[in-house]
Amino acid sequence: YADNPFDLLMISIFRLVMSAQASWRSSLPFWGPEAYDGMLEVAHALQWKKTLQETEDSSMGVIEKLVGEGGKKKFRELLKTDKFGTEINAWITALFFPLMVGKCEVESRTSADVPNIPQGESWNCAVKIEKCRWLERSGCVGMCVGLCKRPMQRMFGGVLGMPRSMEPNMEDLSCNMVFGKE
Repeated sequence: YADNPFDLLMISIFRLVMSAQASWRSSLPFWGPEAYDGMLEVAHALQWKKTLQETEDSSMGVIEKLVGEGGKKKFRELLKTDKFGTEINAWITALFFPLMVGKCEVESRTSADVPNIPQGESWNCAVKIEKCRWLERSGCVGMCVGLCKRPMQRMFGGVLGMPRSMEPNMEDLSCNMVFGKE
């Protein structure tokens, strides 16, 4: 994955917030080819000497600071678990999330996958991550589960009211995110 200037800006923002949460800073540069690795070093610091629950809580602290109360309130007001809400979440994720996870694409799901979808319909409410950059570069299942899967499911389902299932495949490093699915 080749980071563009927007990616590097977003990585820097994530990294600054993560550094404050971890009370630790990486010595790697904030800009350029090592910026992502610097963010991963800080992510490792978020889980040093912590249980899985404490790691998840640290990640929730980062997400809370990035989203803010106003962002959470607007999200809950505007996006419901209907076709529009789940599909717009999938499209936004596929557009802005590659800087964290690499190439991804929107996929459709039916009522067999997501009970909220009416019988006979399909919604474009899933995102397939081809090979997760985060998991590949970190080489750490604990970072996938503790800093991504669990806190993101908790934030979307418990805080924002939009259930989101994350289904990582540790063998091929792919992942499926399904909005509207518990």
